[in-house]
Amino acid sequence: MIIMVIAFSGMFFLLGYWVGLLQTGKLWEQQCKKDLEEGERLHKEMAEVIDTIRKQNFSKKEKDECGCCDHE
Repeated sequence: MIIMVIAFSGMFFLLGYWVGLLQTGKLWEQQCKKDLEEGERLHKEMAEVIDTIRKQNFSKKEKDECGCCDHE
């Protein structure tokens, strides 16, 4: 009788542990998706900023090379 109680206790412990691991995996998956979306958003914003800076630098080069502007 005691052996059956110990066996059932162990079985329920392992079942609970397994379910806990599944829940933890789901939480990690959700967090990874959020992080990925945030990373993609930041990547787009950085690309826009870099593009803007490149355009501004190109415009300055054109003005410098034209010879009609007085730059220091």
